[in-house]
Amino acid sequence: MSIRERTFVEERTLTALPIGLYQTAGWLLALFSGLGALGLTWDIFWHVAVGRDDFWIPPHMLILSNLALSGVLCLGLVLWETWRFRATTGRRESTDLDQVTVFGVFRAPLGVIVAGFGTLTGALAIPLDDYWHSMQGIDVGVWAPFHVMALLGALIHDLGNLYLWGDVLRVARGAGGGKLSARPAVAGLMCTATIILFRLLWLTTPGVVRVPMISLGPMPIMTYPVLLAFLLPWVLVAIIRTIGARWSGSTVGGLLLGYAVLVGLFVPRMIRTGAIAQGLSLRLPEAAAEKLGLYLVASMGTLALLVLLVGVLMDLVNLPRTDRETRSPLARGAVTGLVLWLLGVALASTVQVAASTMRTGAGFFSSGGVASVPAPASLTAIVLALPVTLVAGVLSSLAGDGLARVWRRGPR
Repeated sequence: MSIRERTFVEERTLTALPIGLYQTAGWLLALFSGLGALGLTWDIFWHVAVGRDDFWIPPHMLILSNLALSGVLCLGLVLWETWRFRATTGRRESTDLDQVTVFGVFRAPLGVIVAGFGTLTGALAIPLDDYWHSMQGIDVGVWAPFHVMALLGALIHDLGNLYLWGDVLRVARGAGGGKLSARPAVAGLMCTATIILFRLLWLTTPGVVRVPMISLGPMPIMTYPVLLAFLLPWVLVAIIRTIGARWSGSTVGGLLLGYAVLVGLFVPRMIRTGAIAQGLSLRLPEAAAEKLGLYLVASMGTLALLVLLVGVLMDLVNLPRTDRETRSPLARGAVTGLVLWLLGVALASTVQVAASTMRTGAGFFSSGGVASVPAPASLTAIVLALPVTLVAGVLSSLAGDGLARVWRRGPR
């Protein structure tokens, strides 16, 4: 073997090992996050069906265990990468992933660092949330202060993993001769985006009934379509523009629909099984518990179906058909915002009218009980939400475009 051939083999070994390692790490982080998102849904409906008599309930244990596993994995990767960087000082970098130095000591890919800080944020939120409940009482609202902190920590963790997969995809596509397959990174991007969208859908749910309107000065604005347009498009745009394959946004929407239906089917069974294992009884009658299960499947499936429809639309308006972009990012964002306004108004108005007339099943959205459910959004609020939703759709789409450009550009 010549010197040039031996050098090529050594460089390929140095590159392939870390990329393979980070692909495995990306899948593990996605698995832990997916189980954590399942635990989140289980936890919320556990409080509705069983109560909150103890911190060490099964859904809390599932969330805590996956937080711990994610934290240990991120810390191990940081320590390993720091050691490897110091051991190879002055020689060729063994991977082209976007590396950063933290506190002047530790070195690791940016995605791993972000995921680690997200895990730390979520871990800090748990004892703070327990203290909040001990002081303020039971509150199953998603927008409770430390619930939001925990959700943001999980989203930061997932954003770090999304960035890691995008980085791996860029390196795999840059490897000549197809020596590194891009398919694992494409699949990892889609699965991680699915989990992010699932969490974002949970973050929007209080805007359906609990806070149907927000005030911008003297003007009431319908909440839900604005939340959808601000939180959803950036994920789908980033995936579509990064992968560049037709129907990638629709595929993510389909994955989300399948994941949401599975979660909706399994959570009611997990509630009953966990309650029996701990010797607890359900606060709800058996018939009400069955209705809760049906409500869970229907609501989560409907929200995921909404994302699937948006994914199809965004595939049509965001994927360039030629080497030259044919649509303005502003126009694409505005079209997305308009569609989300229509879908958000239709979905939220239907639920709001049903909740205000029946006054049943709305306790999930309202910590104060069904009697405190606000009135549905007014026609004025619906109309005034349109321009705000369009602006939110444009900003979110531009953010997705920017994230995709960062992945394509590579290390800063």
